[in-house]
Amino acid sequence: MTITEQNKDKEQLNIETFQKCVIETDKDYEFIDGQKDNYVRTLADHCNQNGIPIDKAKILIKEKHNFDDELVTKIINKEYSDKKAFGIANKKSIETFLNETYKFRYNEVLGKIEVQIISSAAYKPLDDYGLNSICRILEVSGYKTSPQKLHNLLVSDFTPRYNPFKEYLINLPKWDGKDYIKEFSDLVTTDDKDFWKEALTKWLIALIACSTDNAIMNQSVIVLNGGQGVGKSRFISKILPPELRDYKYSGTINPHNKDSLILLSEKILIDLDELGSLNRKDEKAMKELITKADVQLRKPYGRITETLPRRASFIGSVNDGEFLMDMTGNRRFLCFEATKIDYDSEINYQGLYSQILHLYTSGFKYWFDGDEIRKIDEKNEKFRAKNPIEELILSEYTPCAEELADDFLSSTQILHNLREKHSISLDTSNSIAVGKIMKKHGFLKVKKENIYKYAIKNN
Repeated sequence: MTITEQNKDKEQLNIETFQKCVIETDKDYEFIDGQKDNYVRTLADHCNQNGIPIDKAKILIKEKHNFDDELVTKIINKEYSDKKAFGIANKKSIETFLNETYKFRYNEVLGKIEVQIISSAAYKPLDDYGLNSICRILEVSGYKTSPQKLHNLLVSDFTPRYNPFKEYLINLPKWDGKDYIKEFSDLVTTDDKDFWKEALTKWLIALIACSTDNAIMNQSVIVLNGGQGVGKSRFISKILPPELRDYKYSGTINPHNKDSLILLSEKILIDLDELGSLNRKDEKAMKELITKADVQLRKPYGRITETLPRRASFIGSVNDGEFLMDMTGNRRFLCFEATKIDYDSEINYQGLYSQILHLYTSGFKYWFDGDEIRKIDEKNEKFRAKNPIEELILSEYTPCAEELADDFLSSTQILHNLREKHSISLDTSNSIAVGKIMKKHGFLKVKKENIYKYAIKNN
């Protein structure tokens, strides 16, 4: 359509709208002496509310009635001074038309409008093509609007808010008392059946809590270790019910990348598939990400910086058992050796999630503390990549009580001994590592001749 044709269409629409305004005005007044001022005032008000531009309204009213030009202009200018009223009749009509033709909802997880045509079954995201198509339908139907005005209407309280995970949980049946979590945990044969069930239960409840309550974070990461082909990824892919699998992400997460950070808010489950290749620096950044409460950023095409709640829980899998790089601080990782996985059995998701929801709303303790954390640290030892210096120290020395010590050595002395026997570098990082290693393995630290030394027995 050419610009000339578009202008003709707008001109015709203004004329048709004006005729409707005249009909409405004629219901209240006649254009006769004693009523002319009120007639013109009411007609101008209708024109303003129906979105007819002021210059066009002046022309049409003067053409319709041979009335005093100066007085008509004065009345019209006064009625059009109410800027908020301009096009308000159209707005009401547009809202009515939209409600009769479409269903809209604001997906607060994705931060996007979703639309459903009344006659269809499924909602779909409203992209620019869809927005422009709806705008076109409105214009063809006689409504005056623009894509920007329509967008502003939809991104307002006209559109009800919607949280897909809350919606799923609300519509679950009441839990029937059967232990569906046990059935689910039994799909994976691990090196510690009882603790696997306990840890998985807590983690699943924390997943619900984190995704529905902005004040709660799931700070634990389940990690399945096992050979290729055992079915780790297939099991992880079945954790969420089919209705929510669009809210799962598998792939690389970069803590410094905006797109990765957005995933923390837009996904319920993040499958970390690069855990086995993390270096010490990456692992530290990953731990910070796991404990992040929210994300502050400006989305692509966004106008303001937003604070997005963290909704995602983390899970991962590795093929190499020794993937934890840090000597301490690994309690966030719930590591299990998966020897066999049943990924073919059907899962009763309504039963499973109704039980998880019941435990959560009943106040079940889904976090770890005290003895539980100590147990996690002990279990994680076999998944920790040992520092070469650590292995050398343990091969040379054994911790002991002060009275049983063969010798008392400082960190520097220990490093010198290792250098002589094993050509270890004397740099600062290794010196710091020695202190951490001695502390971790329980070597007694005592003060001898104003220097802190460790009580050791020679192997």
